[in-house]
Amino acid sequence: MTADLNVLAEFYVLFKEAEEEYKRNRDFLRDVIINKVKGKAETEEYIVNVQEVTANRLNTKKVRDYLKRLGILEEFLERSKYYRVEVKKKLS
Repeated sequence: MTADLNVLAEFYVLFKEAEEEYKRNRDFLRDVIINKVKGKAETEEYIVNVQEVTANRLNTKKVRDYLKRLGILEEFLERSKYYRVEVKKKLS
């Protein structure tokens, strides 16, 4: 690898921080739009539609606890490999 690991790590941290900042900004703007628009609104360039929806989601914690009580949790667990990359700036 020709790139210096320090440079790669520095860019990784910068991009991760930028991504987190973009997410915070996007979520803030989303909340503002939700509070400003109920239903449908239009501008010169955009159509904004805000709807409150309800979704049914499986409570995996309850299912996990239930399967554990039955003693069959291990039958339903799958192992998968993945890479976790953690890059932290050293304290000076």
